[in-house]
Amino acid sequence: MRFKRLLVVFSVLATCSLMAFAQTTYQPTVKSQNNNCIIEKVQLTNNETIVTIKVPRSRQWGGWVRFSSATVLVPVDAWSINDARRSNLGIPNFLPSSEYAQLYADAIRRIREGRETMSKAGFLIRSLGADQLDTKYKITGKGRDFYYFELHFDRLPHGCENVYIRELEDGGFEWVGIQINNPYPSVPNIGLNEVQIKQKIDSQNDGIVGIYEGFSDNKYKLACIKDGDEYKLIYMGSQETLNQWQFGDLKAILRASATPGFFKVNWYMADKTVNADVYAMFEGGSMKIVIDGDEDGYLKMYPTSSNIGNPSLAQEWSGTGFALNNGYIVTNYHVIENAKSISIQGIKGDFTSKYNATVIATDRYNDLAILQISDNNFNGFGAIPYKVKTSVSEVGEEVFVLGYPLTSTMGDEIKLTTGVISSKTGFQGDVSLYQISAPIQPGNSGGPLFDNKGNLIGVVSAKHKGAENVGYAIKTSYLKNLVESSTSTSILPNNNQVVGQPLTGKVKRLKNYVFMITCSNVSSSSTNSVSSPSFSTSVRTIENPTVSRTTAERAKIKRVILAKDYTAIEITSNNQSGNSYYQWCNIDRNTYILVNGTRYTLTRTDGIQIAPEKTYFSYAGQSITFTLYFPPISDMTTSIDLIESVDSEWKFYGIKIR
Repeated sequence: MRFKRLLVVFSVLATCSLMAFAQTTYQPTVKSQNNNCIIEKVQLTNNETIVTIKVPRSRQWGGWVRFSSATVLVPVDAWSINDARRSNLGIPNFLPSSEYAQLYADAIRRIREGRETMSKAGFLIRSLGADQLDTKYKITGKGRDFYYFELHFDRLPHGCENVYIRELEDGGFEWVGIQINNPYPSVPNIGLNEVQIKQKIDSQNDGIVGIYEGFSDNKYKLACIKDGDEYKLIYMGSQETLNQWQFGDLKAILRASATPGFFKVNWYMADKTVNADVYAMFEGGSMKIVIDGDEDGYLKMYPTSSNIGNPSLAQEWSGTGFALNNGYIVTNYHVIENAKSISIQGIKGDFTSKYNATVIATDRYNDLAILQISDNNFNGFGAIPYKVKTSVSEVGEEVFVLGYPLTSTMGDEIKLTTGVISSKTGFQGDVSLYQISAPIQPGNSGGPLFDNKGNLIGVVSAKHKGAENVGYAIKTSYLKNLVESSTSTSILPNNNQVVGQPLTGKVKRLKNYVFMITCSNVSSSSTNSVSSPSFSTSVRTIENPTVSRTTAERAKIKRVILAKDYTAIEITSNNQSGNSYYQWCNIDRNTYILVNGTRYTLTRTDGIQIAPEKTYFSYAGQSITFTLYFPPISDMTTSIDLIESVDSEWKFYGIKIR
């Protein structure tokens, strides 16, 4: 596990110059300024920031003072003060001769564009209160020591407590490092850790409650729990650093509408202000949040069980998969995620029979899953007529895709699309993916990508929204890695029997090994499903297992869970280390457990990011609980080792499980 360390310095600061009442800061501390004027106070209202400037009587500046309409109020981390000093948005106070008229017009245009940019950013001054901007005021009157001016700006975002003011013109006023009182609003915190939240979800499980992870850049992780007649969303973390948010903070309150699964929402924005114009929709294993017309999608990550006892929320969905040797099938992780039952159709071209399947191994990071037929009626695929090619194919190579897209409207006959490899990297340069021009649709997910010789070179994963004929497929080298870590490479087909045949001949042979996968969030009632006798047929939990030796000082194994489909190890870790703490942590994707000399490599995680992504701590001394998932191990195993890497301090030896 990798950590980033920050030094914590504990000190006591005595200050008497800063007095705060509500959202008004009187005589704020200023780091530097280029004038003898005093900032008397900074007042924050619902929609304005009002800065009162106290100007002493003086004959300096010719005995008058003027405030420019090019004045800005800026958070110090939003725009460098040095860049601001190089900017000049003052309007020239002269008219040029005709020969310079065009240059003057161009300069005025650029100044106006610059001011518009500042205004859109919320930095530019609005007004000078009862006085006028760009107007000279005498400050030499007898019997008066000070003159007061109010600078009105847009309301600063909550949490901005270090700002500067500058007139963007030559010789303009400047105050830098103004410290003000502008905290984030407070929100309730439910005071539960992740394990307790999951226990609450398990007790309430109605198809809506659960843990959801967002698709957008911030990747919010939210728990949905029920509180009386309302649902509440609870903040559990995000990919973006949000120091103002802590685990367990209330993120939203959902109120039911007349339409099942649709809710009106009070949503706490990133700055903890409330937006009441928000809507939430739940469908299957997903949640959609609509804020000001923009839609964010969330995928349910927990529980993987579904909504028994709530038939109205039962869902079915489908994807595509293809055959490996010995009854194994490959598809996408997102196809089988949250599925309680999985059935396979199309084996040897027969759509009248359905076969139950179980999950053997998953790689959530690369969106891969390996299934195995677990049905007494299954008698094998026969000789698989394609080879898995793991070397990288070239840009321009012809490819074709087989799958079962949009079965509700396009029927259950297999569909063929053709194209070329457009790029050897995928979305945003992802080296694990090919970009392909073969059209793909929902339902193609998990299907095979073949080259023009009939070699299997990829697993169809996604299409690029908003782009024509841009899709992505996972390279087979990543499938090989998953196979090696969970079973044996002997299950990879290696005999291409269709090379040299026309495309029609290839499709005719290959289609019998490409299957429709139907998933449901309701358990199958079939009694034909069987499991391998050497692996666990029920869930067994070992609480606080004994560990013979460990090099991980700040971590403790809370429990080991042995299930038919996986082995899970739940760990609690603290970020405190003397007078320092770790800002973030993550886990190496090659982390493994060692069982009688056999390695079982990490397949997915819950509560911690896989490197290079990071899980951020919120405060010093915080503990987090996370779970690491591995392939299933034998029921006869008595102890295991958990090792992240040779160089890592994360090593646990002799974890007793029997």
